[in-house]
Amino acid sequence: MKDSIVKQGSNEELPIRAMLKSELAKYFGASMTSFRRAIKPFKNKLRKMGVTDNAKLLPPKAVAFLCQQLCISLYKNEFD
Repeated sequence: MKDSIVKQGSNEELPIRAMLKSELAKYFGASMTSFRRAIKPFKNKLRKMGVTDNAKLLPPKAVAFLCQQLCISLYKNEFD
């Protein structure tokens, strides 16, 4: 199965992969508490994707969905 691709303008394309919620929260620029509040309206949609409330690891489909809904940009080596 081919990974989803997110185009970052003039930056190189990055494959969407499974991510920890805490990792995605860093890209979102918020604490875990704030990130949980931000994704709360999407709880039912995430459940349909197989993500439980206590899940720490988000599947690629859920990462792509949240990036689109919350305008999260995934840039290579942003936190290194």
